[in-house]
Amino acid sequence: MPIDFDKNFIFLHIPKTGGSSIISYLGIPKDHGHMRGSATVVRGRHASSWTGGPLVTPDSNSEETWLQHLTLGEILYISRFYIKIAPTFEQQTKILQNMFKFCFVRNPWDRAVSDYLWYKRLDEELSFEKFLSPWSSPSPWCHRRPQIDFAKDATFVGRYENLISDFKVVCYLLKIPWFRPWAPPGALIPENFPHEKKSDSRKHYSYYYNNTTKAMIETLYSRDIEFFNYKFEDLKNG
Repeated sequence: MPIDFDKNFIFLHIPKTGGSSIISYLGIPKDHGHMRGSATVVRGRHASSWTGGPLVTPDSNSEETWLQHLTLGEILYISRFYIKIAPTFEQQTKILQNMFKFCFVRNPWDRAVSDYLWYKRLDEELSFEKFLSPWSSPSPWCHRRPQIDFAKDATFVGRYENLISDFKVVCYLLKIPWFRPWAPPGALIPENFPHEKKSDSRKHYSYYYNNTTKAMIETLYSRDIEFFNYKFEDLKNG
């Protein structure tokens, strides 16, 4: 989980919003313990308290669960199994709730294309419409869920479209040095802030849409579009 108790922050990592670069810059380890944990899937009477899928509980003979891309509510629940920072769960929850929480959001039309192209590397026959459909998408729920589910609990919400300037604000608020605030001439990202999964080769996101898929995003992410005031920028048709 992207939590740093020394610097007192929780990074609510929304997929495809520059989070891998942020984690690298902040020095959050990408080892087994931070990214995955042993867990047994629990179903039944407690399922209503877990909003992101099956509940988990520690077990030495169990499957692994992914500890990334969690909302604050999911972090608070699952922390009882992976974190021990207070004598009681109630005290621990209060500590976590009072930490500085931040996330980055992205234009839903752009974000969906980014995720689609990653999965298309695994299946060249995958159509964009099939990818977007909740019934056939290979993308996990944590990648497809509305961004407002994460952002509603954040102290600071940055935008992927202003990744550098907004992340500099995060560094300032957390008292983390920003060593190279200006990129070299012609460069988008400073050398000390590698955008690990950025693809500079793809076309503008609007080229991947038709009327059907554009409307699918409007339906699937209506709350994100309204709350963050995102618009569809159509460079394909001018």
